[in-house]
Amino acid sequence: MLEVATIGYDKQMRFIKWLTLKLFRLSGWRVEGNIPEGIQKAIIVGAPHTSNWDLFYTLGLMFTLDRRFRLVIKKEALVFPIKGLLLGLGAYPIARTKQGTNLVDQIAKIFEEDQECCLCIAPEGTRKAVTELKTGFYHIANKAGVAIVVGYPDCDNKVVHIGQLLDSSKSEDEVIRDFKTILKQAVAKRPENFTLLDGES
Repeated sequence: MLEVATIGYDKQMRFIKWLTLKLFRLSGWRVEGNIPEGIQKAIIVGAPHTSNWDLFYTLGLMFTLDRRFRLVIKKEALVFPIKGLLLGLGAYPIARTKQGTNLVDQIAKIFEEDQECCLCIAPEGTRKAVTELKTGFYHIANKAGVAIVVGYPDCDNKVVHIGQLLDSSKSEDEVIRDFKTILKQAVAKRPENFTLLDGES
């Protein structure tokens, strides 16, 4: 029975991937760029994050590149009936409220578990307007020794761009500055919530 259930689950996930890609392409979206050659493990930092539609763009990117992706989510989000779906899509639950837990160490362990893995992180941390980025991605990359790859949408032209690298050997401030420079090319789904670059020259 377990084998039959697993086969049924695999078929369901393949259908979800097929349907997502079909909708992604039929709606006029495409991906430009790729994970740089030779990189097996990376953190994908994506911004701007202003709408629930950003998950659709992220899944379109994941399935187009056909790489193993993981998505960091809070453990509390794994509830019926979407728990199985989220786990099947690569969700990695973290216990954000557990005292004494170092989130950088907790998330960096993902790369110990997977020989090939691209971990998606939205460093704005919310769909609401923000002026500062959460810098956990920088510390995770250094802890795990993996590359940082930038992904961003152009919602006017329906393109998800990916491929530019951030140099994690630089200081945190320099990496954030370089990230913001790249994001000047991004166009958010809800531009009024993309305030991260306000005041940037």
